[in-house]
Amino acid sequence: MYTYKSETPNLEFTYPLQSESIREMEKHTKYDAGQEKTHFNTISTNYDDIMKAVGYPDPELIAQCAKKIAGVEMIARSEAEVADFGCGTGLVGQSLNNHGFKKI
Repeated sequence: MYTYKSETPNLEFTYPLQSESIREMEKHTKYDAGQEKTHFNTISTNYDDIMKAVGYPDPELIAQCAKKIAGVEMIARSEAEVADFGCGTGLVGQSLNNHGFKKI
């Protein structure tokens, strides 16, 4: 299993944002092709807090879509098997769980 200890400090992402928090957020907007691993290692420490601060809607939207599909297919959310291939930090899985999906 790959693990990485980031040297990036945990920052605060509440408004009004501090200048170092803004600079950290700007790191998320660009990276060089082929440098994905290095890029994510650099931003991973503050990723979830930044996504929440900027209003990242994807986890909720995905949970809503999964609810709709489960309803159409008449599968109980607690019994539906959902594969989360997001490869992120678990925000989508957490949102699915909050909406009653237990087999993620």
